[in-house]
Amino acid sequence: MDYTVILIGAGIIAALFIIGKIFAILTRMLIIIILVAIVTAGVFLWFNTHSENPTGQHTGTSQEIILS
Repeated sequence: MDYTVILIGAGIIAALFIIGKIFAILTRMLIIIILVAIVTAGVFLWFNTHSENPTGQHTGTSQEIILS
């Protein structure tokens, strides 16, 4: 029985397992980041379309506010 083959096999399995764990963590973080981005964008859009200034006009996007 050659031990090098067993060691190489075990090393590959361990490496795949570790890589899988890292990918699982990364994908979970990516999903959270994407969800947060969607929520913040939605909130910004909602505020931009629903907030009115004293003159009764819609404020528009934040860039237009900065430019004016």
